[in-house]
Amino acid sequence: MKARKFKFVTIAIVCYGIATSIIPSFFHGSKGAVEPIIRSAIAAETNQQLSNADLLAEFRSTDPYLIDTNQKYFAHNQWQSLNKALYGGYIRLTTNSAPAAGFISKIYDGKLGNLTTGFPGSFLLFHGRKAEIIFEKPIHRDPIESISFRVIEFSDEELISPTLTHKDCNGNSKQVLLTRKVIETKGTVNFSKYSSKMATKDNQCSSFLIEVHSQSPDTIFMDEITIDNLGEKSSPIIEPCPKYLDEWKKTFGDKEFKRIESELNGRKTTPPAEMFKILLGNPVQGFTNRLIQLSHSQSPKLGLTLYSFIIQADNTGNHYIDLIRGWLLVPDKVIGPLPVLLFNHHGDRFASKGPLGTIGETEIAVATELATNNVAVLAIDGYIHGGLRGCGSMVLQYHPNWSLQGKNHDNISRSLDFILSQSFTKKTGISFDTNRIATWGYSYGAWFSMIEGLLDSRYTDILISHFDYLSADIVNSYSQHMSMAQLSYFENDDTPPLRVPEILTSYGDRNVLVTAGGVNVFKEYTSKITDKHPNVKVIINPYNHYITFGERKVVLDFIFNRFGINAKNRISGPAHELPKTVAEYRKFAIWDGAWRTKVLDGFKKTK
Repeated sequence: MKARKFKFVTIAIVCYGIATSIIPSFFHGSKGAVEPIIRSAIAAETNQQLSNADLLAEFRSTDPYLIDTNQKYFAHNQWQSLNKALYGGYIRLTTNSAPAAGFISKIYDGKLGNLTTGFPGSFLLFHGRKAEIIFEKPIHRDPIESISFRVIEFSDEELISPTLTHKDCNGNSKQVLLTRKVIETKGTVNFSKYSSKMATKDNQCSSFLIEVHSQSPDTIFMDEITIDNLGEKSSPIIEPCPKYLDEWKKTFGDKEFKRIESELNGRKTTPPAEMFKILLGNPVQGFTNRLIQLSHSQSPKLGLTLYSFIIQADNTGNHYIDLIRGWLLVPDKVIGPLPVLLFNHHGDRFASKGPLGTIGETEIAVATELATNNVAVLAIDGYIHGGLRGCGSMVLQYHPNWSLQGKNHDNISRSLDFILSQSFTKKTGISFDTNRIATWGYSYGAWFSMIEGLLDSRYTDILISHFDYLSADIVNSYSQHMSMAQLSYFENDDTPPLRVPEILTSYGDRNVLVTAGGVNVFKEYTSKITDKHPNVKVIINPYNHYITFGERKVVLDFIFNRFGINAKNRISGPAHELPKTVAEYRKFAIWDGAWRTKVLDGFKKTK
């Protein structure tokens, strides 16, 4: 999505220094030499900070999944005495176990007969002949279907003898059958995998004891425990990962273009929702959501509870593809079924931390203000931009008939399914009002709010802030950076297959709020809106591609009014309504020119 329009020129830096002596300065969140007119426009709009960026700060210490910018939870767990595992449980060593001596970062360390494998994970070393590990499943995790672990054995005559014991909710213990498979052999050394399948899926308060005994040698090499095959890689359909559009065309282009042509069936005009479905490709089939982790932290000071969750949505063994990471902020005292806002974050490194208010720009942080007024906020780290990075197109290695935006749509849909499920309500006691579900997104997130509103009828309100592309830009922009490579089918077409004016008038009687970042965008977006579309409101933000405090107020007012909430908190300060017509916009253009003249005059006086 568009980056903010910075102009790194010397005169701008000089002008900014002069401008700050003319106009009060408040430039929260700005970094670097930003164009002075934009910064000062924001300064003129409001002269005080909101505290929302700090209100959720105490969650930072209680929820590691929220603040882990390095995504350490994707790495191998470190086998501490008590360690929250990636797959939603706890691992600890028993007092009967031999001392844990440490790790080796890969299987071959020069002493194991040149053993190399495709699983170069961390191995736990025990100096002794016995290892005992207890895995405790948290009550909220979905039932465990299988457990496996890998070990190094030094000969077929001297195999280890592992056992797995399951203890149920009533304290009854039962030994579980383990099967052995030799993955690789080098000389007298075996790399073996021991696996089990659970006889029952009713293991809400289960614990599992893994015992490994070895007569020789005195050191046991044991790999990390795998639950439900999470993280066990399957072979991709195609290598290498297509990173650029030309690579995608050589690999998938012919087949995908034929599919699109067939599904379009020669039609010159296709409704936007149907066109999106054709272009997004086919989602993952046959894999239902699996809850991996659900935890929460509370803030008595705020009266809020933050739920963090990890859902498994696929089974490729690649965490970037398989896992959905999300958060839900709700009031402690829930009054009736809650309305809910899904926030699609914009394309930056902060991902969902922006709308949650723990990091990023204050004017985008809406979660606290909404939750304190009885509106739940759902935020997930989107695929492609923010949070889950890596080779963004690697999903195509496993699902060549899909698209990256199709993957993100699937993640969003699954997350909404999760919180609206009876299972979630049973676990948390929270229910939602399905007649009050909104989606809001800024920048790249605005594009996804636009998509979600078309493809998912559950949204009663759609808010789109600064999808500032003209329709003519969509094909090139989203095909070139591989978000939806299928759009390149239309790259030589004069008529865009997706036009924003047609999209905005395709939501039926649902309510739509759109903010345009300039007059040209505003004119195009309103070109199809007539008296027949009283539910669609388009306004102009005169400060271009920014969420200012004035726009933030407009968005919050819209949500509160639509949800019938008399909000306690309002933005104070000189925040104004945004222009709704080009005529109203003119006063800002006049002010803009007058301000520039003052700055340039001041600049001349310094010479």
